[in-house]
Amino acid sequence: MALTAKKVYAILKRQISDMEAQLNHPVRYKGTVSTSDLLPLNPAIGDMYNIEQKSIYGEAGMNVAWNGVVWDTMGAPIDMSLYIKSDELADWVKQPQKPSYTAEEVGALPADSKIPTKVSELENDSNYLSGTDETLSVSGKAADAKSTGAAVDSLKKSIEDLREKRIEKTADDTSVVLDASTFYVFPEMQTLSVTGLNGHFRFTSGSMATTLTLPDSVISDLAVEPNRIYEVSIVDGYLAWTSWAVS
Repeated sequence: MALTAKKVYAILKRQISDMEAQLNHPVRYKGTVSTSDLLPLNPAIGDMYNIEQKSIYGEAGMNVAWNGVVWDTMGAPIDMSLYIKSDELADWVKQPQKPSYTAEEVGALPADSKIPTKVSELENDSNYLSGTDETLSVSGKAADAKSTGAAVDSLKKSIEDLREKRIEKTADDTSVVLDASTFYVFPEMQTLSVTGLNGHFRFTSGSMATTLTLPDSVISDLAVEPNRIYEVSIVDGYLAWTSWAVS
């Protein structure tokens, strides 16, 4: 069926009306909300809001506009203070011909420098590596193997000196004078008398609970029960303990 002038006019008129409807909904900035939950429930098409906090729409500062169905992300504002301005650039940057520098001027290695790729290719430089240094006190020089080894041995000895000594006791050792640097380990004990206000010890309480005697000045809530292992620490007269069942 051929198109008449009236039909063509009707089609064009509808298309023009559709275009006008779209142009009648420009984006309008409406304000800021702290979270996306505070966006209005009944916005008009084109309403745009800035969301201060991070949300399902993106990072903090995201702009969203209502398209009639959902909130459409429009992007976050850009902090232009992070960018350098053209009037802040140095004069040489603006020149079409940039300055050039030699490798020596910038401290680079010469072009023919050989970079070692294996330890066996390293060469001794006496200005930095000394075979006679006995200590690590020479500033600006690497220590040789001998002096490094001596320093490590000294450090190991210091650590060993600080480490708590462990002394195994027998059932006949029914009393002990505590030493703060020693860990005393007792087997199953019927009685155990402890003297001292600083120390660390362990004992086993058998089917009959161990009778533990402490200095009167020690503050403690320990009540020994049978068939348990007790580990006890006393520091300045204050007692702390833990225990577990005999396996």
